[in-house]
Amino acid sequence: MSLDVKQEVNDVGENEPPPINSPRFRKREAETSVVLLNNQTPVLGGLIQNKRARIRTGIPFLNRIPVLGYRFGSTEEKIEKTELLMLITPRWSARPSTRRVSRSRCAGARPRSSSPSSWLPKS
Repeated sequence: MSLDVKQEVNDVGENEPPPINSPRFRKREAETSVVLLNNQTPVLGGLIQNKRARIRTGIPFLNRIPVLGYRFGSTEEKIEKTELLMLITPRWSARPSTRRVSRSRCAGARPRSSSPSSWLPKS
């Protein structure tokens, strides 16, 4: 069985500078082709994201004084790492009666989102 898989992640970024002030959207995507046997489960990954943020806390106004401000506040660096992983297990039905049932179950299914895994009916 041959599968063409496309992974896509959309994220809201920083706002555009004035006068636009609308958020920027970031899109990351990966495409691959996989050849599998019945009931094999590949793990597809690769969309890795690193976010780094600096958080300043302290006494308002006093922590912003040059040279002395560090005594009235602190700075923390936060690093967040995420990775999208997909596990897909295709199942092939050899019996024609089972294929008809599967088709009828999928015929009434509507996508709940744009991801292919959501196109299948809930079992």
